[in-house]
Amino acid sequence: MEWEKLGEKQRFVSKKSVPVRSLRILDEDGNWHRYRICTIWDFNSEKFSSTPAVAKLLKDEQKRIALLITGRNGSFVKIGKRLGIQQSVFTSFNTINKKAQRSLLSQISYEFFEENDLILGRETGGNTEEESDSKEFDLD
Repeated sequence: MEWEKLGEKQRFVSKKSVPVRSLRILDEDGNWHRYRICTIWDFNSEKFSSTPAVAKLLKDEQKRIALLITGRNGSFVKIGKRLGIQQSVFTSFNTINKKAQRSLLSQISYEFFEENDLILGRETGGNTEEESDSKEFDLD
């Protein structure tokens, strides 16, 4: 998995991304609601676009992994009719569908854990296929 540095802190974002069209959000009463999300280019737009938002993995210095949802090509994300427009959203794995989760996590070894009612991942020290292939040809 290739990672890019995000900002000045020790945070990294994966280069791999998957399209996301809906997001599950927990309300104050503990009920889950599914909201439509999309990419929009105008901050004052009231209509949804047909372009989906993009989810990427976000890793911190403790190897905890969450999701970063942004608009395509660095644009805005519209979340539902009432929740508004954001530049980006940090969220847990249980908010997107399992197909998108599997696609993002296919190249790393990980384990899920729960922290403050959020399901996060942690990168484990195991070798992935790419790492084991590259070690076969290491001459050192």
